[in-house]
Amino acid sequence: MERFKEIRELGRGGFGKTLLVEDLAENNNRVVIKVPLSEEAEAALLDDVIHLAHLQASVDKTEQTLWKKRALNLINYSQYALNEFGSVIDAQQTARVRRYVDELQIEIDNGDEAAAAEKYIQLDKETDAFPAAVVTMLRINSAVFLAQQAGNLGAADRIRAGYNEIVGAFKRQDYTAVNVKIQEIVPLVNQFANVPVPDPISIDVVPIK
Repeated sequence: MERFKEIRELGRGGFGKTLLVEDLAENNNRVVIKVPLSEEAEAALLDDVIHLAHLQASVDKTEQTLWKKRALNLINYSQYALNEFGSVIDAQQTARVRRYVDELQIEIDNGDEAAAAEKYIQLDKETDAFPAAVVTMLRINSAVFLAQQAGNLGAADRIRAGYNEIVGAFKRQDYTAVNVKIQEIVPLVNQFANVPVPDPISIDVVPIK
C-alpha cells in the first residue's frame, strides 16, 4: 500500500475490500482498488480475472469467425443451387453467381470482413433473383436442416421425402405431380422455413433435367 494513500473504504466482500485511494505515483490521482483479505482470496481473485480474460478472448474469436461461417453458408447454398438446378438458371446469372462465389471466397481467405460483406451482399442479391421454382426447391431443402435443428426428425424425414419426390417429378417433367406435391408439403415446410414457400407460379414451364 506504500504507493496508495487510503481515503475511505467503499465496500467489503468475501474476497476483500474496495478502497478509494490516492495514487502517489500518479500525481495523487484518486483511483479505486481491490485489496484481498488473504493470500487465498488474492489467488481466487486472480483466477477469476484470468478466467474472464480467456472468456473474452473466446468471445472475440467467435465474433471473428461468425461472419466467415455466414459467408461460407451462402457459398455452399449458391453452389448447391447451381449443381442441382443449373439447367433452369440463366447462363448469364450462373456466370455472375460463380464470379461472386469466387470473389467472396477470396475475401474469406484474406480475412477481410469489410470486403467480404460487400461480396456477400452481391451474391445474396443474385441468389434471391433465382427463378421462382429454384427458390421454392431451395427453401424446401433448407427446411430439412431447420427441422433437424429443431429436434423434429420425423418432420425432417417427411420434408426430405417430399423434396426427393418433387425433384423426381421435375426430372420426369411431370409438372402436375410437382404442383400437387408442393401443395401437400408447403404447410409442413412453412413450420420451419425462414421464409414461407411461395405458390409455384409458372412452375409448369420450368423443366429441370
